[in-house]
Amino acid sequence: LTNQRISAQRSLSPSFVRESKQMLPLTTMALFFLLANAYCWATRSQTNYGAQISEIQAMMKGDKVDRPVHAQLGWLWTLPEDVHDPRGLGGGITWAWNPALCQSLRFKENAFGFVGCQEIRTALARAFDKWSANNRFIKFVDVTRECELAGKLYGPPTDDPQEETKHIHGGCPLAEIWVTKQEPQNINSSAERQSQSEKSVAAATQYSKIVRDFRYTNGRRPFLNSNNSDYRKSTGQYNRQVIETYAGKLTFDTDGACWYLDSYFCSGFHRLKVQLGGPGKARKLVHGLGFGLMAVGLTVYVVFLVQYMKRVFRQDVGRDSEDRKDDEDGDGQLSVKERWYAGLRHAADWNPAILTTFIILIIIPPLLNNQIIMPCWDCYDFEAAALHEIGHFLGLGHPNNIPADWYAPREMGGFGNVVQAGPTPGQNSYSEEISKAVLENRRPNFTCTNPWASVRAGVPEGAGVDDSWDATYPYRSAQMEARTQHNPEPCLREDDLEALAVLYPDCGAYALSGAVCHNVALNIGWLRIAIFILIPTLMAFSGVLLMASCVIAFEEREEKRSEDKAKVSAIRAFKGALKNPKRKSHVTQHKKVRGKIQLKSTEVST
Repeated sequence: LTNQRISAQRSLSPSFVRESKQMLPLTTMALFFLLANAYCWATRSQTNYGAQISEIQAMMKGDKVDRPVHAQLGWLWTLPEDVHDPRGLGGGITWAWNPALCQSLRFKENAFGFVGCQEIRTALARAFDKWSANNRFIKFVDVTRECELAGKLYGPPTDDPQEETKHIHGGCPLAEIWVTKQEPQNINSSAERQSQSEKSVAAATQYSKIVRDFRYTNGRRPFLNSNNSDYRKSTGQYNRQVIETYAGKLTFDTDGACWYLDSYFCSGFHRLKVQLGGPGKARKLVHGLGFGLMAVGLTVYVVFLVQYMKRVFRQDVGRDSEDRKDDEDGDGQLSVKERWYAGLRHAADWNPAILTTFIILIIIPPLLNNQIIMPCWDCYDFEAAALHEIGHFLGLGHPNNIPADWYAPREMGGFGNVVQAGPTPGQNSYSEEISKAVLENRRPNFTCTNPWASVRAGVPEGAGVDDSWDATYPYRSAQMEARTQHNPEPCLREDDLEALAVLYPDCGAYALSGAVCHNVALNIGWLRIAIFILIPTLMAFSGVLLMASCVIAFEEREEKRSEDKAKVSAIRAFKGALKNPKRKSHVTQHKKVRGKIQLKSTEVST
């Protein structure tokens, strides 16, 4: 531990600062979809560089902290004092969309053309707006059209970097955040943790710099202690070093990952995963129900086919009533035509509605499982992934990946190679003032001029915890958890809002105390269900109608054949009665029978 503290002190050397300035633009906060527990919110300084809450509180009071600038509160956007200054949060954070991304993203819902470029961009805009809706200092502006009009709507990885932005994202110079395809990357630092098989399907790369004139949203500036505030102003003691984020790049996987837009449809399945104790168990239940129904339909049809084959392909013709019907010419053998009619007689014994129902049970379950339901397990929520990554741009880290996101060397317990990030991993945080007010269902009496004063480590007592299947400790639900594949909904949680209130404090009378989320029910999932049920149902119904028409025609033939046989028998009996004088008394009766047969035959023909 002594050696680790010495390393931390050495990190303040000028050589480390120079190395840090070179390292900053390359640092990437990648979204790794690990199914792990989360505790509370955490800043990037805490998760990556081991910043301690006590050190941040000392920094807010102007005390000297023997840690490198990376391990102090930073990676935030500054709010300029001049309202016309576009730096940082001034005028909003601009973003632009690489048009090549649209054609490359693979959406499972696009089988019938439900998802186009406009729908994808709208989902991304909603993700940006959900952060803006929860803090009045944060605003995102889409400048894609302006970049297009200026002839600047291009950039990596599909095009060469533009000269003005080649040192950052390389895209449109009007955009502070460039949204584009994910390019092959060398996995390092936190991306290297635990397993090389883990895949990052979305990533937020921050471009930052060390500044001395940073300004928080509450109007305060980082400073060094002095008893006289006028002295600080006159001697420049406000010039404390802070890492400021000034640009970024948001990338999405376009190679192997599949995406979906209808978050509302999948949210019910995500809640089912939590209730059943994991996505694996929920998957087994859904598969079990689907294949169970399919097995019932198959069983009925196996019985139907076995009986059909036995009747159609039998060799010996007996003398029971069924055999006599099938052997129409009475020669004791079934011809091809007679076997065909035997099969139709067997089909005529089954109710067409029952046949249609069991055909649907065979066809629809696998379609629903593979095309509708399983994407909620195997694909990623595009809007939720974007919402999560935007949180990284604003300085938030993964609260559930401490110390997995810690940049300290492995011998210190981290998963990186930055000695200055040690010796202690960061802590998850909560604001005692805000969390208490939320639990008491009232607006918080928040000290906005010094928001870190009431920040504590861990989970607030009495807080509702997320009961996810992978939780090993109590924790509060947060959008910044390192998972999006099984994310219940693309909304900020109370935990995320609390983090915003501390990092970007609002001293106004209308500071938000409840998370705002404007969701849109796209109903793409339900529409796809209707299509995948309606089309197979119509096909099955058409097939049954075709078979029913054949059966009806066959039944009419059978009825006519029976009438012809009855007619022939009556005529033979009548002729026999004429030849036999003893039976002349029955002639009148036979005439009546023949008259009735002729009348019935006429009715059938009509």
